[in-house]
Amino acid sequence: MNPDDLDWKEIITRTILQQTGGSVTRDQLDQVVSELRAARDDPDDRGLSAVLNAMGVGQLDTPETRQFLSETLERAVLHLEQAFPEDIQPGPPADPGKQDLLLSARTLLGAFLVPGADLQRLGAGLRPRPGDYALAFEQAYAAVAQQAYELIWERPDVFPAPKPGQSGLLLSLATAEQIKTEGAPRAFPGGFGRIAHTLRDGTTWGCWKFVRPRQRTGMAFHGLAWLDDHWAWFPKPWRVLGNIDA
Repeated sequence: MNPDDLDWKEIITRTILQQTGGSVTRDQLDQVVSELRAARDDPDDRGLSAVLNAMGVGQLDTPETRQFLSETLERAVLHLEQAFPEDIQPGPPADPGKQDLLLSARTLLGAFLVPGADLQRLGAGLRPRPGDYALAFEQAYAAVAQQAYELIWERPDVFPAPKPGQSGLLLSLATAEQIKTEGAPRAFPGGFGRIAHTLRDGTTWGCWKFVRPRQRTGMAFHGLAWLDDHWAWFPKPWRVLGNIDA
C-alpha cells in the first residue's frame, strides 16, 4: 500500500462535507486539521484509532498498517491545507487562549511543510515589524534587540526550512510569565532562562521542530512570539540578549 496512490484531498474533502451537511466553516476545518495533526505527530500513535473511527475507516487500524496510517495522515493534513488554503490561514484568535494559539501557530508553521511552499515568502511573513521589539522585550532591551535582529534578518539563510523527509511539526508554547516564574518548558533551550527577565509580560513564546514521521529530533527553531494579534520570529534571542547584563 502506498498513500501516494490515493487522492486524499478528495477523500478528506468528501468526508468533511458528509459530516457537516454540505457546508464547511473555518472552525470545522480548524478542528479537523488540529485532530489530524495531533494524530500525525503522536509518537505513540494514540490518536490514530480515534481519528480513523471518526472518519469511518477504523478497519485500517491494525498493527500491519501502522506505518501506512501514519504516512496517510501526514498526507491528509497537507492535502487538506492545500484544498482550503484561504480558509485555514492563521489569523488572530478572537480571545486567544493556549489552545487557540497552539492552533494558530501550528497552521502558520505547517505551511512550511506543504510541498512546493514558497519558504522565503513564508519566512518573510515572520519578520518582526518595527514596533514588535517594544512588544516582545522589556524597554531596556528592545532597542538592542531591534538593532541586532535587523541585521540578522538581512541574511539570506534566516528563513526556517525543513530538511527533505521532514513532514512533522513539534511545537511548545509558554508565556513570558511562566518562563520567569516556573522556568522554560523542557522543549525550550536553556538559554531562555538567561533572558527571562528581558521578555515582556503578556507575550507568548514558542519553540518548534520540523521532524521526520514519528521522530522527536529534527530541525529546531526558537523564538516565535505572539504579540497581541500576530506572530513574529526572534531567532535564538539568548544569543542577542544573553550577555547584556553579564
